[in-house]
Amino acid sequence: MLTYGRPGVELDAPTTIHDTGAELNWSAYSDPSSASGDDIVEYQVHRSVYQTFTPSVDTLVAPVAPGTTAYTGTLATPTPADSADPFGRAYYYMVAVKTRDGTVIPAPTQLVRLPKAGRQGDRDLTGHHAVVGGAGHGSRHDQ
Repeated sequence: MLTYGRPGVELDAPTTIHDTGAELNWSAYSDPSSASGDDIVEYQVHRSVYQTFTPSVDTLVAPVAPGTTAYTGTLATPTPADSADPFGRAYYYMVAVKTRDGTVIPAPTQLVRLPKAGRQGDRDLTGHHAVVGGAGHGSRHDQ
C-alpha cells in the first residue's frame, strides 16, 4: 500500500556523486504515533529516470535497515567516458519508508547527474558540479 500525506523523510541534495551512483543521506523517520503499524521496518532507496514516479519493485535499488540514514549507490549505469553529453546521465533518487503495516511512504526526489565513467563529481554550494579524480585528473574541472 502506498500512502501520500504521511510524514516520511527528507533526502539531502547529494554532495558526492560517483560514476555509478550518489552518496545519499536523509533525515531519520519520526514515528507519528504509539501504534505499532506505523513503526519503520526499512528505508527503501529508489531510482528512476523520471522526476515523478511511484516507488515500486521496478525502481527499488536497495532496502536499508532502520537506524541507517545513508547509502552509497553503486548500481547505476555510468555515463560512457566518450559520451558527448557534458552533463552525464540523469537519475532521480527517492528514499521511501516502509512501515510494519506494509505502507510505503514516498518522499520528494533529488536529481543526480552521473559523471563520466571513472570519475567522481562533487557538488559545490551553488549546485554546480566539479569533476574530480579519474585517470590523470587530479584537479577540479567544471562540468
